[in-house]
Amino acid sequence: MFPGSRIDEYIIWLKESGKSDHTISNYVKSAEAFIQWFVGRIEVDEFDPMHVSPLDLQEYKEYLISEATFQRGSTTRRYSIGSIRVFLKSLKTYFDFMAEVNVIPRNPALKLRLPRSQSDYDEPRWLDRRERSRLLNYIEDPSLKAKNPWKYARNRAIIFSGLHAGLRRSEIVNLQEDDIYFERSYLYVREGKGGKSRWLPMNTDLKFALSKWMELRGDPGHPYVFVSQRGGKLSEQALWHLSESIAKKTGIADLTPHVLRHTFAHDLAVNGVPLQRIADLLGHSNLNYTRVYLKSSKHEMMKAVESVSGERKD
Repeated sequence: MFPGSRIDEYIIWLKESGKSDHTISNYVKSAEAFIQWFVGRIEVDEFDPMHVSPLDLQEYKEYLISEATFQRGSTTRRYSIGSIRVFLKSLKTYFDFMAEVNVIPRNPALKLRLPRSQSDYDEPRWLDRRERSRLLNYIEDPSLKAKNPWKYARNRAIIFSGLHAGLRRSEIVNLQEDDIYFERSYLYVREGKGGKSRWLPMNTDLKFALSKWMELRGDPGHPYVFVSQRGGKLSEQALWHLSESIAKKTGIADLTPHVLRHTFAHDLAVNGVPLQRIADLLGHSNLNYTRVYLKSSKHEMMKAVESVSGERKD
């Protein structure tokens, strides 16, 4: 990393602020991406935060919106407005840190306005009915069970934890054996986003999947529910790899643990569950975060407009 970035100190500062490892990783990546862009733009070898102006940050925002891309598999993609908002919020935090430790006199990102749009097709990605059926058909394929019962039971329980309980990626890997109350049909999320805990009811499908997995799991020598094939605690990176593997085998684009969480929330909304109840299940403290699940997806909007389309008769 470039001298002057203070990334190591930034990581410590974020930890002291109570940020999760996942959040810290994302914040650091956002800071490093900006620094890489900035030093390349002014063609220097060192990063001096004193040289970063509000105008530079405005230009970076425009770069993210108009030019920046990333690779997903073999496909080059543009960042969504939602992702850009997250990047810029992270940068505000980075320069907050720089100002607090007196590296710079004030935060140049204070007046940076985050991009907004009515929707910009930036609704959370959830599975439609066909994708959901395709995923379930794959996860419950008897041939997978016959090939490797242990892996079959684990992967099904992981998928159902997102699809039927809306667990975040970090909540899945940090779930412990003592957090599952089979007799009461509840899960206890010990430390969700923002350090908040919550109780979650288990429906029949999730309870069955978890019970079958726990029968085959064995004793890994630690309390975590989901383990790797080597016996250690399953990592968030391994969870990503599992999602990518299933996505390739099922042909479901952009399948991630968070897509399963979004699908859980959207299914609840479609079934008429009150917004406050959905927020409680997801661990949202702000109902505005939950309202997005009441929006129609692109597929649903397309289906709606096609319903009034008909062959013109002269």
